[in-house]
Amino acid sequence: MNQTLPLKNVRAQLSDLISRVAYGNQKVVITKFGKPVAALVTFEDYEKIMNPAKRYTKKEWEKGFSLMDKARANAKKFPQREVEQAIDQTVSKVRQTKRV
Repeated sequence: MNQTLPLKNVRAQLSDLISRVAYGNQKVVITKFGKPVAALVTFEDYEKIMNPAKRYTKKEWEKGFSLMDKARANAKKFPQREVEQAIDQTVSKVRQTKRV
């Protein structure tokens, strides 16, 4: 369960909120003047945010790199400029669909 609280409430309840986050699998979004500015999350979640390798199993992580190696090997078959243009076009298309 997620909870959103203004900073002044967090100050008054900090100890309780930390316990709920650490042991109750709760996340707390902290607001200041009505806008989100910070979050309380478990240390495990923090580690996953800071270290992408911890988001995946070792097998998934290695599979991702093997796919990148295959893509890199295939890209060598084409001039670098063509590869970069194809990537730029694809990124542009994806960004356009996300904006809509």
